[in-house]
Amino acid sequence: KKAKKARGEDGKPAVSQKKKIKLRLQWLNRQIAALGNRKELTKAVKCFDQIASEGLTPSEYSYTSIINAHVRCGEVKKAREYLDRLKKAGMAPNVVTYTALLKGYTQVGDLEAASALVAEMEGERVLPNLRTVNTLLRGCVRCGDIA
Repeated sequence: KKAKKARGEDGKPAVSQKKKIKLRLQWLNRQIAALGNRKELTKAVKCFDQIASEGLTPSEYSYTSIINAHVRCGEVKKAREYLDRLKKAGMAPNVVTYTALLKGYTQVGDLEAASALVAEMEGERVLPNLRTVNTLLRGCVRCGDIA
């Protein structure tokens, strides 16, 4: 015999508080990513800040999304600040996070910072993937630095 699932007042299955928190963070993360893709940086930052104001903790995905939003809007210095905040929060950036920032550096022609970021990745034992390599190569071609 199957156990009956707890139901809320609306008759739908009850959702635990932990699940609600996870779903809320996921929703906010999707909003940050979507706003970043539309280059609505101010709204994306408000959404990121809302995570903490609601007592939630930003995830690596939250940070990656806000970094990408800054990169898409040409705010590479601020994107780097968010990478530093991620690390300060005790999280480890992944290859997607690093590649997003790398894209920013190559878009503004800062190959020195891009190269330093790749070295930082290696120091953190984060292996570049194909997208990382393509991003760096495209930046080199764009800047005419393909010797």
